[in-house]
Amino acid sequence: MFRGEPPGEAIAGPIEYRHTLSTLINGLVASGFAVTRLEDEFWQPDASAEPGTSEHFNSIAPSWLGFWATRQPGTGE
Repeated sequence: MFRGEPPGEAIAGPIEYRHTLSTLINGLVASGFAVTRLEDEFWQPDASAEPGTSEHFNSIAPSWLGFWATRQPGTGE
């Protein structure tokens, strides 16, 4: 396949997993990690985004979180 040519087979779409923040943090802690930092992706509000679209949602609620954690020896499962 060359650039610009359509693929011979359909490419599978992304898989989305949704979890609550407490499930993510408590899962890390229960597995023996100490969370040292948490960041959310900053998005500029988009006043022109139509309500109900992913662009509108992402302009209000960041959809990416970054976790920094260190494994604590002898703790967790």
